[in-house]
Amino acid sequence: MAAAQLGAISGRETPEAASAARIGIQSGSERALDFMAKYGISGVIGGGSAEGGAVERHMLGFQAAYARRGIHLELGERLALGYQFHIASSREQAIR
Repeated sequence: MAAAQLGAISGRETPEAASAARIGIQSGSERALDFMAKYGISGVIGGGSAEGGAVERHMLGFQAAYARRGIHLELGERLALGYQFHIASSREQAIR
């Protein structure tokens, strides 16, 4: 894919030597995940403070996007996950 096409898709100017792997896609939309699967881009899911929901949804969506291209991935494969945590003596202290 030409750098100009990637720039148009990402909404950013890209140098001619740009590769798909270097362009940040900050979206969990089906279209973005399909784009990542099409070009073999791995993903990063940052650790939010909310439990469940978004992280699992994006992991499953990423896996499904690759499956639509005929590529089987184990859940979490080609993904880096970030988690936030706090160590305290008790749950009550951690919540404060």
